[in-house]
Amino acid sequence: MVRALWPWMLVAMVAVGATQLSAGEGGRGGGRKVPMTMEQITQRLGADAGLTDEQKKKVEAVNEEFTKKMAEAAKKEGVAAAQADLDKAREAKDFEAIRAAYKKLTEAMGFNAFEEYKKALTPILNEAQVGKLFPTRPGRDAGEKKAEPKAEK
Repeated sequence: MVRALWPWMLVAMVAVGATQLSAGEGGRGGGRKVPMTMEQITQRLGADAGLTDEQKKKVEAVNEEFTKKMAEAAKKEGVAAAQADLDKAREAKDFEAIRAAYKKLTEAMGFNAFEEYKKALTPILNEAQVGKLFPTRPGRDAGEKKAEPKAEK
């Protein structure tokens, strides 16, 4: 009986992993999750930088495509283990372990999910919307340097 259930349990675990990878919200704490739900996007943009109807349609299309891409990535060898390592590191709030686990996850998936998602949405959004949706984090985002302390005179 248990042997007959094993394949189904494995399928369920992979499905849950794919859902967690692609969910905008979930049991994991912290991190940047993609794709974002329309509710999350609307919330982040606020009333002053809302999406037009045309932008909403394009964002929904990107989200559908990206959800499929994330589900496919979740099937790759090593992704589930890398995701588990990332979840443990986040739970422990061990930032060095988080960076290492995220790098491992990115390598297992074959792409950086956040950067790919941002790249897909950037042409759809205006500059203000991009800034609100993907705020830069000095010293943490690619290509940015930490602010140098000002020397006292």
